[in-house]
Amino acid sequence: MSSFTASGRRAYTDIVDPENIDLSELAGQLAARFRGAAPSGYVRGKGELRAAVVAIFNCSELEAEQLVDTMESRGLLRYEGDRREKIDQLEHHWRFVTR
Repeated sequence: MSSFTASGRRAYTDIVDPENIDLSELAGQLAARFRGAAPSGYVRGKGELRAAVVAIFNCSELEAEQLVDTMESRGLLRYEGDRREKIDQLEHHWRFVTR
């Protein structure tokens, strides 16, 4: 059972589990948050996505990273460039797949 703060945000002490979160809905929330300004660069953009998840769920950065990684592995977040590049290619952006 989740507990929430007075502002309606999830209490920090709750654990965020990707199996208990509607990741498609989260992708939609991220798409709305970044509308018109998709995160750019693999590392930089992923950091922006992680920070947005922290703000949405009031969770730790580690939990947010787990959610972002899970969304990426399930195809809900896609980086349009080559993530193996040694230098972050800021002309490439992240895309949100909402279902």
